[in-house]
Amino acid sequence: MAKLPAFQFYPGDWLKDPDLRFCSPFARALLVDLLCLCFEAKRRGVLAKANGTPWTAKDINAAIGTGMTLAQVEDALNELEENAVLKREESTGCLYSARMVRDEEIRQTRKQAGSKGGSKRVANAQANGQAKGQAKTGSSSSSSSSDKKGDVWERPEPVDAMAWADFETHRAAIRKPLTDQARTKNANILLEYPPDVQRQIVDTSIANRWTGLFPPKGPVAAVSSEPVRPSAREL
Repeated sequence: MAKLPAFQFYPGDWLKDPDLRFCSPFARALLVDLLCLCFEAKRRGVLAKANGTPWTAKDINAAIGTGMTLAQVEDALNELEENAVLKREESTGCLYSARMVRDEEIRQTRKQAGSKGGSKRVANAQANGQAKGQAKTGSSSSSSSSDKKGDVWERPEPVDAMAWADFETHRAAIRKPLTDQARTKNANILLEYPPDVQRQIVDTSIANRWTGLFPPKGPVAAVSSEPVRPSAREL
C-alpha cells in the first residue's frame, strides 16, 4: 500500500461526540495510538497484523507501551467497541475504524479512475458515482447514439445526491458496481425517508460494508436540517 503522510482528524467531533465522551480518558488516549496503527496497517483502517490476524490486547500493550496493565488495556478496548467508536469485522475478528476504511475506499476508487487517463476532475467525478455516459453529451447524429443516451439511469430527484454518490463509490470500491436494476431498488428504499435519514442509511451500509441499503430499525428520530458532519465514532 502506498505510503501516505497523514489521515484526516476532526477536533470538533472528537470533543463533542457523546459516544466517545462515555469512554474513559485512558480509552480515548489509547484510541489515538490505535488509529495510527490502523493507518499503518496493510489494510488501511483495519487493526490487523501483516498475516491478517487481529491485534490482541497483549500485542497492543507491547507495541504501544501504555504503562498500564493488560486488564486495563482490555477494558479500554471493550469501551471503544461497546460505544461503537471502533467496530469489529465478523469475518476476521479485527477491530477497524469505519471512517478510515471508508476514506481509503474512496481514495482507491479515485486512484483507479485517474489511472485510466483523463483529468483529476474526471477521476473525481467517476469516484462520486457519475457514469461516463452521463458526462458525454454525444455529437453523433446516429439513431443508436440517441437510443443509448436515453437509456442512462437517472437518480430520482428526492434522493440525496451526496449520499447516493457515496453509495455508488462504496459499491465500486468493494468491486460490486451497481446495475441499473440495483440502483432502482436501492433508490426506492431511500425515497421513503428525508435526506438526513437517507444519509444515515447510506452511512450504516458503508460502515458495515454491506452491498445494499436497508430501512432503519425502529422509529425514525427527528433530525436537524443542518449539514451532517462525520462523527468521532467514524474516525
